Amino acid sequence: RPPVVASPAKVASPSASSPPPPAEPRAPRLPGEELPELGSIEEAKAKLDAGPPIEEVAHLLMYLARQRVDAPTLERTKIGATVNLLRKRYKGDKAVESLALEIVNRWKQVWNLQRPQKDPSKA
Repeated sequence: RPPVVASPAKVASPSASSPPPPAEPRAPRLPGEELPELGSIEEAKAKLDAGPPIEEVAHLLMYLARQRVDAPTLERTKIGATVNLLRKRYKGDKAVESLALEIVNRWKQVWNLQRPQKDPSKA
């Protein structure tokens, strides 16, 4: 059987006028409210520790979910403990609770794979 080829009229061109779908879901914001971009995990942790409103918490968690984190960063910043605390604090908010749980579980896997192994003879 010959391969099926779509006719040129049915194939959407890359320069189609429809906008691309959003890459990441965004936290709800008030009109005119703009949240600042973050530069580091430490900066996100400082903002979370300051007790921001729930909308900013969701924004910060989405930022953290997109970051690559290794065991030394987890140990140095203690960001996992902060995110886990947020999961408990916002237990009624399913979006924050589930995103925080997803982040904590992923970071636990990173920690278990990368943490320095203790020497059993020194125990």
